[in-house]
Amino acid sequence: MRMSLTQLSAFAAASILAMSSVQAQEIGEFGCGALDNAYGPFDYTNPIHRREKIPVVVRVHFPQSVQTLTSGNASTIGGDIDYTLRAIPNHHGALNAIARYEFKTQKSPPPGSRYTVDCWFDRAMRFKPDDGTVRMVYAIYLQKKGATDAAIQRYQEAIDLIPESPEPHYNLGLLYAKLGNYEMAMEEARIAYAEGYPLQGLRRKLESAGAWQDLTTSGD
Repeated sequence: MRMSLTQLSAFAAASILAMSSVQAQEIGEFGCGALDNAYGPFDYTNPIHRREKIPVVVRVHFPQSVQTLTSGNASTIGGDIDYTLRAIPNHHGALNAIARYEFKTQKSPPPGSRYTVDCWFDRAMRFKPDDGTVRMVYAIYLQKKGATDAAIQRYQEAIDLIPESPEPHYNLGLLYAKLGNYEMAMEEARIAYAEGYPLQGLRRKLESAGAWQDLTTSGD
């Protein structure tokens, strides 16, 4: 039952991290590059890094114009995102930006980027294996590419790593609804909305399909 994932044991979490870390390391050895960098690398989830180190990079290489893929700042769009991700491998916004830039340019690697999008996510997972948001952002990218099975796997890893967050449940529910698996979509919706997720797109999709159920009804 999916709800049990929010009560993930320490042993299960350690197993997931160990397996994913080994998989990511194997990929990295074949061309996604070492994580050493002249500045950093810094952890996007570390409060001290976010206060003292990361703003230096973001101000120059990831301002609003780069975030929106409008124009580069210190370099080209791809070059600025490349620098940001070398300095801050698990920067969630920059990972999302490089994924969007690939879709926008229809080139892999995107112009100005030394790595493919998959490599940037590999590097992020090697750098911070327990960052569940990285897994979720990766899942969204994989879903848009049509890599459904891989996307589901990453969503489930995100749920295991950040069980307190409703967001991966919501996004996984959207994917299940798109696949026509309304039973699983409703199960994810039940968890996401019970944990206070505000967006109603998943509910509307389920209502349109005649698959919405009262949230007070047990999903067993």
